Amino acid sequence: METYTVKRDGDRDLKFTGDIIADVSSHSYQGPNQNRWTEITVYRTKGGKYVVTSIGRTCWQGEHDRHDATLCDTPEAVLDALRQDGYLSWIAKAALDELQTDDAFTDITAERID
Repeated sequence: METYTVKRDGDRDLKFTGDIIADVSSHSYQGPNQNRWTEITVYRTKGGKYVVTSIGRTCWQGEHDRHDATLCDTPEAVLDALRQDGYLSWIAKAALDELQTDDAFTDITAERID
């Protein structure tokens, strides 16, 4: 486990000990010449909680990266944190795909119907 400090715009940063369990970036999909992209990282803390971070990166002069982080108690709360306006973007779905390998997320990465 490592100690992380993640930035949050408009709020105090979060500092915790944990592991990265998902890490995705739209930069690798959109190419190296992309001027703006999103990075999503999901951490499991030493205490068993989750932190979902989203960074909106920019290379444009006069713009600044946007940093958001949400502390979650459950895998279901992680799913909610990945949604934007009730919608899972393709990069959020890529994060869910990485989370499928974690047993705690087996039941939330796909909606089950019978």
